[in-house]
Amino acid sequence: MAAMDGLYQPSMKARMEDLERQKAEISARLAVAPTNAPDLHPNITTLYRKRVEQLTQALADREDDVRPLRPCAR
Repeated sequence: MAAMDGLYQPSMKARMEDLERQKAEISARLAVAPTNAPDLHPNITTLYRKRVEQLTQALADREDDVRPLRPCAR
C-alpha cells in the first residue's frame, strides 16, 4: 500500500473517500436493480439506426427494380 511506503498524500485520502462513496452508491443501485433485465450492447442505438438505414435503402432499391406486371400469354 502506498501509505505504508511513505507515499501518503492528503489528496489520496480524499480521493479514496470519494471512490469508496462511489462504490457504496453503485452497490446500492445494484441491490435494487432488476435481475431479469436484458443486457444491451452499449452501442445498441447506433446499431439499430444503421440497421434501419440499411433496411430503408434496401426497400428503396427494391422499389426501383419493380416493374409493372404484364398479363401472361397462354
